[in-house]
This record gives sequence, C-alpha cells and structure tokens, in this order.
Amino acid sequence: MIKPWKILESRQTFRDQFLGLRTDRCVREDGHIIPTYHAVEQTPWGTVYPVTDAGNIVLIREYRHAAKIILTSPPGGVSDPGETDWEAVARRELAEETGYHAREFRLVGTCYPYPAGQDNELHFYLA
Repeated sequence: MIKPWKILESRQTFRDQFLGLRTDRCVREDGHIIPTYHAVEQTPWGTVYPVTDAGNIVLIREYRHAAKIILTSPPGGVSDPGETDWEAVARRELAEETGYHAREFRLVGTCYPYPAGQDNELHFYLA
C-alpha cells in the first residue's frame, strides 16, 4: 500500500492573499530523502460550463499571463479569502466574466488540477 511521504521540515517561503509557496523536506517510504519539494498552496477555483436556452455553450477569451497566451475557455476563477460556497463562487465568476446569470447550477465534479505541484481543488459546474 502506498503511504504519504513523511515531512521532516516545512517552511512557508511565500504567502499573499491568493497563494503560498511551501518548501518541504520529505522522506519517502523507501527511505529516499527529497531535500527540496516546492508546493504551491493555491486558492480553490470554480469553473462554469454555461449552456444557453438555445443550447450554446458560453466561452470567454482572455489573456493568461503565466503562459503568455490568449485562450478560449469556460468562465471561472478563484474564491475570495474565506469563501467555501463553491457554487456562489461559480455564480459570481459567470456574472463577472460574461454578464450571464443561470437559473440552475449543477456540480459536475471536483478535481485537483495539478496535484504534483499545488494543493487546490477545482469545482466544475454546469449552468
């Protein structure tokens, strides 16, 4: 059975209102020591797949600076500090990014978008 790594030392190397960077020193079950493992502590996100009454999916185009690219994608975004109502986050992001409001939201699923490097959850909604 796979077991979590044991954290020998952990320190916060950066923190602001949206994310943190934690640096851990870990030991695996086989005794191998990972001297420096960086983990991004990211704010949870909500992403919405809005479908209009005509059956069209509403997408947005926006510039994503980290990748330096303009993408077409479903609307969504991060929660504000302390928020835990993911549907409310998704509703807000849909309105902010598209001007649309939906009668109904259904949680489609939750995932960890990049679990090897960050700890946040991504909540998907059909609206």
